[in-house]
Amino acid sequence: MHALQQTIHAILQPYAVDPNTIVVRSTELNALGIDGLDLPMIFLDIEDTLDVQFNYHDDICGIATAGELMTCVVARLQAKRLQPVQETAPRRAKLNWTSTGAGRQR
Repeated sequence: MHALQQTIHAILQPYAVDPNTIVVRSTELNALGIDGLDLPMIFLDIEDTLDVQFNYHDDICGIATAGELMTCVVARLQAKRLQPVQETAPRRAKLNWTSTGAGRQR
């Protein structure tokens, strides 16, 4: 669980107004400067890092503290663990989605 807390903290740091702020379970996301527009981006980062999927309306809406965020992530990880393993095609490499021309040489 400690490793998961460190991972979540590392994901939250770039979004915080002061990246040196110590984040505990009772820390309000608003106190970090994280608003409702940042939450979807944070969840996308969590999805990429932990290889889980979230439903925006069921999972993201209403999260106000770091503890609620941790609880949501733990619930999704447990649900993923309980799902039967399905054979799938190999995963393709993730590309930088923010700019299609960022990695091109001229």
